[in-house]
Amino acid sequence: MWNKRDMLSQRAGKSLVEILVVIFLITSILGMLTVWLRTLYHEERQTRRQAELCQTIQRLSFDFRRDLHRAAYVPLDGQDTVDLSEQPLLLDQNNEQIVEYRLAKEGIVREVRGREQAVDHELYRLASSAEVQWSVLPHGAGRIVQLMLTLPASGLAAVNEEPDVWHIESALGRESSVLPSSVVSDSEE
Repeated sequence: MWNKRDMLSQRAGKSLVEILVVIFLITSILGMLTVWLRTLYHEERQTRRQAELCQTIQRLSFDFRRDLHRAAYVPLDGQDTVDLSEQPLLLDQNNEQIVEYRLAKEGIVREVRGREQAVDHELYRLASSAEVQWSVLPHGAGRIVQLMLTLPASGLAAVNEEPDVWHIESALGRESSVLPSSVVSDSEE
């Protein structure tokens, strides 16, 4: 038969093992929860960056279209595509203002200058590795001016993803479009 002292010593041993198992399970669950929260935070940050980029491209598109509709002269008619970091895009407007689009370290800079001084200055933030090119293409009796933005991939597996390519184009005096290159059909290009 068992005496009370033997039962208490056996019972205490089982309790200690049970407590250690519970501590191990709680630690494992907290470790998995920490990894999950870190991944969730990273995804939220990537989504926020992508939303900010879309807003930036929308603002750039709106200003670019408006500036082209007001422009009286656009250089480089019918020539090849030019990298914005090598040569800025200058739009001569009827009201004696010049609008300049150039590539800076932080993104695209839009500067409106009057005869003597800068009237407006705006920065469209892009990744420092962004490539921006522009071209003037003949289109019927008019011309289309196109900005092509090549941005680094923005997903979690950004190393293996293709870069995001956006076309922002406008014909003088007509509506413009902002389309990712994957959406642009051959008839629209």
